[in-house]
Amino acid sequence: MTAQRLADLRQMSEVSIAEPRQIAWARVTAAAPPADLTEADSERISMDLVSEHLHEQGFAIADVHTEIRGYDLHASRGGEQRLVEVKGVWHTASSQGVSLTANEILIATQHGGDYWLYVVDQCNDGKGRLYGSYADPVRIFGDLSAEHVIVHVPGSALKAARDTEEHATCA
Repeated sequence: MTAQRLADLRQMSEVSIAEPRQIAWARVTAAAPPADLTEADSERISMDLVSEHLHEQGFAIADVHTEIRGYDLHASRGGEQRLVEVKGVWHTASSQGVSLTANEILIATQHGGDYWLYVVDQCNDGKGRLYGSYADPVRIFGDLSAEHVIVHVPGSALKAARDTEEHATCA
């Protein structure tokens, strides 16, 4: 029995090299609609304004918005740190509001009072205005997130999954 098992293992470990062949393909598309120019400008304007504001308060600033950490700026002053999410609004924050992503909510929940939300509005003037800063935004605004859907599953995905599941249970 042992000899047979060893023979089977040797046979399974034999590798033969052949020409590569296509066995599948994938189409990759962007997951979000393209940002309009006002959104991109608002982000740049608001990041500049908040960075300047924190620098004036004696914070050292690191721009980490491209690192997908769930916040835009890492601000430190002595032993104090602020993980800063910056939201820029083209016109008025009081009428437009802001949205936080699921990742931003998760990181804010994990960091509590070290996580700050800075909202800048009036970015349409090219300078912006600091509307407000909020330490621990999940504590302040957490009850607002309970009624919102975080992930939207399109009908086509529901149908595809249902068809796959029905096929799998019938087989």
